[in-house]
Amino acid sequence: MDIDDYGTIYVGCEGGFGYLEPNSLGKMQYVSISAKYDSTIIKTTPIIWRVRVVNNEVYFNALNVLYRYSPYKKEAKSDLEKIKSWYPKSNFYIGFSLYNKFYICEKSTGLLEMINDSLTLVKNGEFFIKKAIFSMEPASLENDNEILITTKKKLYKFNPSQNSNNASAITEFNTLFDSIFESSEIYCCVTLPQKKYAIGTISNGVVVIDSLGNIIDIISKQNGLNDNTIWALKYYDRNIWMVTNNGISRVEIISPFRMLNEYNLLDGAVTSINKFNNNIYITTNSLGAYFLNTEKSKNQIPTFEKLETISETWITYNFFDTKKNTNDLIRKFIKYFTGYFFPNK
Repeated sequence: MDIDDYGTIYVGCEGGFGYLEPNSLGKMQYVSISAKYDSTIIKTTPIIWRVRVVNNEVYFNALNVLYRYSPYKKEAKSDLEKIKSWYPKSNFYIGFSLYNKFYICEKSTGLLEMINDSLTLVKNGEFFIKKAIFSMEPASLENDNEILITTKKKLYKFNPSQNSNNASAITEFNTLFDSIFESSEIYCCVTLPQKKYAIGTISNGVVVIDSLGNIIDIISKQNGLNDNTIWALKYYDRNIWMVTNNGISRVEIISPFRMLNEYNLLDGAVTSINKFNNNIYITTNSLGAYFLNTEKSKNQIPTFEKLETISETWITYNFFDTKKNTNDLIRKFIKYFTGYFFPNK
């Protein structure tokens, strides 16, 4: 579904397409657009996969046909003049609307743009022949014309303004998570502030990356998400909304706080926490001491490692060794006696 500038919500389904309108009691009801037309216009029963509004014209996207409905077309003398259709050579994939333009990928042709009522191949658009595009998002929220494109296993950048004959308008966007994307399959994407992107996958939750492909965050069942299959993403009011196999989740992605618990291999009740040499040290009251190597955890969900030989632990301290002129971490632990432990890590 999608909504136009006047607040009308358009929907598509198996069997037709239309819009929602309140009845005399104020209750929203479905009004069919497709039912207005006979078989000369709607040749087969439509199965609509995607609805997109561009400049208050509504695109209803099926695999075997694309309809455009223009409800506010002033020169239209009848409903027949408000609808137009396009048919693919083989099959359409799903369409997208960006920067007041409509794009759609056709299986045997590639990436197309609607220009003057004609589906026109974009520069280097043949690259996407037999490649399903799952997402097209602005590469930046700061009014950059570049577009981020996701396929099943790979990310690309598309620059519609690229006019050089020697330069491709489509380039690979490599990330540090590419090997995981190969197996977990990309399904959706949304652009975040500061040129960051949230990538939703079929089996690995959501990966947040920056404009260089570095991994900023990983959100999955391992750190609290209710399901690892992500069907849709939406960034709204500083939160990411996620549609999963197990309902809808909201993630406060801008928040500096993160939860570390048993999903990060931390057990026991925490009694103290300390940071030393880029490692975070945790003591517990029954299961000993752990450390979190923040450097090692940059491109994966961070996990704690247990310090051997340490059991019940209560307090950690930092101290400065004046003889060696170095900083050391001293851990005071209590079980049957009091002692000190100097970590090698």
